[in-house]
Order: sequence, then C-alpha cells, then structure tokens
Amino acid sequence: MERRLSPGDEVEGELQLATRYGVSRAVAREALRHLAALHMVQLANGKHPVVKPLSGDLLGVYFRWAIELEEGTFVELHELRRAVEGACAYHAAARRTPEDIAELNALLDRMRAEQDREAFAELDLELHVAIARAAHNRLLLHTVESVRQALRDVIVTGMELMERQGGAEPAIPRLQRGHERIVKPIIDRDPALARRRMDDHLRGAVANYVAAGHQGGEG
Repeated sequence: MERRLSPGDEVEGELQLATRYGVSRAVAREALRHLAALHMVQLANGKHPVVKPLSGDLLGVYFRWAIELEEGTFVELHELRRAVEGACAYHAAARRTPEDIAELNALLDRMRAEQDREAFAELDLELHVAIARAAHNRLLLHTVESVRQALRDVIVTGMELMERQGGAEPAIPRLQRGHERIVKPIIDRDPALARRRMDDHLRGAVANYVAAGHQGGEG
C-alpha cells in the first residue's frame, strides 16, 4: 500500500527517489522541481522536500495570467465570482460562528474608517475572503483567495469608474453600503438573502466596467 502524505510531511530526497524508481538523480531532481512549481512541495537547500498545505496558489497563477493576457476576462472572472461567492455567502449565513461574526464586524469597522482607495480595496478583498472563510468550505475559500490575487490591480480602477459614472458621491461609501448589506443577512442567518445580495453586489461591479467600455482587467 502506498503511503499517503499529509501537509508538513517530508518527501524522500532526489537520491532516495532515484534509487527507489531506478532513474537518474537529474530526473528525480526535475520531478521535484515540477512538484514545487505546482505548489505541492516546498524545496530548500540541504533539506528534504516538504508537502505544502492545500491552497489556491496554482489557481491564483492561472487567474492572474487570464486577467493579463485575455481581453474580456475581467467580466468572466466576475461571473465566476457571482457563482462562487454567492455560494460562500449562502453557506456563511448557515454556518457562521461567533468568531466569524467578530471578524466580519471588525473588517466592516476598519472599512468605515478608511478613505484611501488602495487601502479600502485591500480591506474589500479581505472581507470577501472572510465571508468565504465563514462558509467553512476549504475549496470555496481557496477559490476566493486565488481570485483575490488576480483582482488586486483592478479594484481601485473599479472605484474610479464608479465615480466617473455615478454622480458626486465618492465610491467608498457606496461600496461600503453594499458590503454592509451582504454581511447583515449572514449575521441574521438568512442564506437566501445573503446569496442574493452578494450576487447584486458583484453584478454591479461588472456593470460599471461594461458601461465604461472596460472588458478586460486594465483600467
């Protein structure tokens, strides 16, 4: 029976792997490098490779490349977010713990006090990850975390577009109202309303970009 490895476990080094499988050390070394590139193991000089925890790192690489290389991907990415984060909001409303509520409220407090666009954008992304964490589903969480990496450079552009299109009120308080509307049904244990409000929030973000003629991720 093959031994099942867990995060933090050591993997045999290149010499042991080469001996076990009857290949050269160069082949074993290259195999380990491929595993490292896939974020499956951590390599360090003079130490055995170590199994990395499950994460969305590889998905994050994919989404960042998609945003940078493919025209129109920003809108597609938000369509994906509507499906994934709608589910996160739904499950968060059903499963949230007192600790989850405390984290969400703390982030909302920080967002209310923030006026800098870039700092607010980072808190925006943190809140969406916290909602995914409150869903208590690791695969949903990893997906949201990976999308967050791809969105770092476009959230501020979205705020600029909102202000360019939408009158005198700054973007930050308008976005904040949307976040408050999402968190309230999560705290109130209303999964259907939480999903609907998350969907409305992300649909609005897409509408801003489409209205301004921005189909991709560039501002």
